[in-house]
Amino acid sequence: MFLANHADALHAAGEWEKAAGLFADAERRQKKNRPEYPLLYSMTGYHYCDLLLALGQAAEARDRAAQTLEWARPQNWVLDIALDRLTLGRAHHALAFQSLTNAHSAEAVRDDACAAGAKLDEAIENLRASGHLDFIPPGMLAHARFRRALGDWDGAARDFDEVEEIAEPGPMRLYLCDRALERARLALAQREAFAPLNGLVEPTPPPPAPPDPAEAARLLEEARKELDAARKLIAECGYHRRDEELAELDAVVADRCRFADLPPRV
Repeated sequence: MFLANHADALHAAGEWEKAAGLFADAERRQKKNRPEYPLLYSMTGYHYCDLLLALGQAAEARDRAAQTLEWARPQNWVLDIALDRLTLGRAHHALAFQSLTNAHSAEAVRDDACAAGAKLDEAIENLRASGHLDFIPPGMLAHARFRRALGDWDGAARDFDEVEEIAEPGPMRLYLCDRALERARLALAQREAFAPLNGLVEPTPPPPAPPDPAEAARLLEEARKELDAARKLIAECGYHRRDEELAELDAVVADRCRFADLPPRV
């Protein structure tokens, strides 16, 4: 447990390779001591899958969560079930984007998008039932990212409101940083009317329309404000895992690239 917690802290600090090495070491030790559970599971398993998703290894994260979910169900480990479903939702969301990028069949994209929506909804329900308030914000953030990809701007905004309601009094400052980055992404997506999964999941909002110039300017300013808030929190908390994402979004605000061309973050 100590090694896995250390690995998660290294991941937050942006030490990707060191984090991956410690997670692998923790898993080897667990496999030796508890051979019936050869994969990290529960909170440590979620944190490992979080790293895998950040590294673009969505299929591995999906397969791990599917296996550990099979261990958790018979025991009725409510938090473990919630975290596995959250990983599955995020992984399917990433796989839907991969299928779009690689021009796979529309059916493959739709299947992963539908699976993502279903698993994220289940995860939120299970997280609430678990009583672990500190895990609800990452669930709501993942839910908001998916809603943004569908073009459900209002739904994503409601998710952000709940993150703030839970994280602000804590204060859970890393979640507040994540929320600022995601609100910037939402503003930039609205500015470009970018909703790549729109129409793939029912019910779905109407296709988004580009904003008029005044609204586009307001959204750009909103994104800039949220990025400044995230920048401050990253510096204060040493949350350098988010440095690359911040730089990407800064480039969009400076009109050096389009939001639609950025790598997806789930």
